Amino acid sequence: QAEQAESLLKKLPIGSVEETLALVEMLSAVKRRVTSDDKRAVARVELAVIGDALAKPQELSANAAKSLASQRVATLVELGDREQALAALRKLAGQYPRDGQLQEELARLLSTGGDEVSRQAAALQWREVANHCRPGSDRWFRAHLSLARLQLELGSPSQARATIRLVESSHPGLGGPESKAQFQQLSAECDRADSRRNLPIE
Repeated sequence: QAEQAESLLKKLPIGSVEETLALVEMLSAVKRRVTSDDKRAVARVELAVIGDALAKPQELSANAAKSLASQRVATLVELGDREQALAALRKLAGQYPRDGQLQEELARLLSTGGDEVSRQAAALQWREVANHCRPGSDRWFRAHLSLARLQLELGSPSQARATIRLVESSHPGLGGPESKAQFQQLSAECDRADSRRNLPIE
């Protein structure tokens, strides 16, 4: 059934940009109500529809193109195609360097790599996010927390602790109870990492 629906949807004639956006929105809604196997089939259709639309940039407004490109990234992630998603998100973030949400999404996706190169790239991106958003904002705290965690994962608890202290020196509340608990937990992990290496705690 999923395959039949996929084949049928791919044959649907798409007219205006508004119809394309409406179809993508409908497919996104359908994905939330179907099983995992059917969800992948719907996602593949969604990807095809978005690809067709993005292939005609002259017919899209800047906002529509940005929205469709963002949805394409999310759909690629859903389908497990991290490399394509990362390439698409890098391009999109490069087109909108002042869009804090896109820059944060790129940092998050880089953080899922698991290898040292990905972690280093993610740390650089989180630092960029932290440097270009309003100090004391939710994003600012998330960026510093994520940066410190990556510094710890990269084997430098002292750097991670320095990042936490930097945040605490200007914002002692560390962003509120939930954020503060996360920073304190990470600080304790830094202490344990130093203890395992028999290093004195700074």
